[in-house]
Amino acid sequence: MRERVAGPPFVHLSRPQSSQLFLVYSGMDAYYSGQQICSMGLLKFLQVSGLGSRNLTWIRDPFFNNYAGGFGPDVPDLASLENWHRQHLASLPHVREIYTIGYSSGAYGALLFGHLLGANKVWAFSPRTADWETDAEAKAALRARFQQGNGVTRYDVWHAHRNRLDRQFADTIRDCAGVTVHSHPKYGATHFLLDRMILSGEFQSLLPGESPVTAALSPSLAGG
Repeated sequence: MRERVAGPPFVHLSRPQSSQLFLVYSGMDAYYSGQQICSMGLLKFLQVSGLGSRNLTWIRDPFFNNYAGGFGPDVPDLASLENWHRQHLASLPHVREIYTIGYSSGAYGALLFGHLLGANKVWAFSPRTADWETDAEAKAALRARFQQGNGVTRYDVWHAHRNRLDRQFADTIRDCAGVTVHSHPKYGATHFLLDRMILSGEFQSLLPGESPVTAALSPSLAGG
């Protein structure tokens, strides 16, 4: 296993007024480019992405091995990380809608955990695996899970129309239930499609409308 990269593997921002949770899985830039998300700091990302008023958990893969090493000693493997996700959701009783977003190697996490958790919707941009040595095995494992289906989740997979590697990943699950692959006609062969779509406003147009917590569900009004 690769050595763990320093830094927290997740950051959670709570918005008690929102019933939506967005789990955002970063690519390698989350550690190697000043802990950025989509080529920008977390604050800037929140300001421009349209997600600043929603519950958001930013998740990173500290071993760059498609989450097989979990977060480290306390969450040491994929099964433990799946359990961490479920405990995290249980800690947010006001959340009623779950969405996952990922780009580059983070797209693998968005697809995998979106499927396991039965998320409402998954957006995967410029999908890759995190390790070329295990690339074929990881994609085959993901396809095997998707072929079982969960009967709930819809998956939108985006790639730049001339990016061969991202298209090849998308083709791995193209025919699976709930999957729609989008070949973006602009931006050539870029691997940074989500960055471009955020700056153009296209990404924001994909998001569902905000869903506030109703009085009946509000923690401050529900007693206790």
